Amino acid sequence: MPDQAKSLGGTLSAADTNATKDRSIGAVPGYITGPGSRACGSCHRTVMINEDAAGDLISFNQHVKTFGYLAEVTTTNSATIFDTVITKIMEAFK
Repeated sequence: MPDQAKSLGGTLSAADTNATKDRSIGAVPGYITGPGSRACGSCHRTVMINEDAAGDLISFNQHVKTFGYLAEVTTTNSATIFDTVITKIMEAFK
């Protein structure tokens, strides 16, 4: 597990939508998340998306949000959200 104080977060991309496949998971947005989720959770998240495991994905996102950070990337904040999150985190080290 990366040291949360010595590694910055990263972006987990939104899941592609596939109009030819009937899915119960719905749209999966992109997130800015901490180094732990980036390192380990990105693969686990991918499996949950591919398996259409909506409940598991909700639980995983809540875990990440509780023990790290999770900021949704939307069309209105996509140009600034990463910088905003990193600036907020760096303030803790002043």
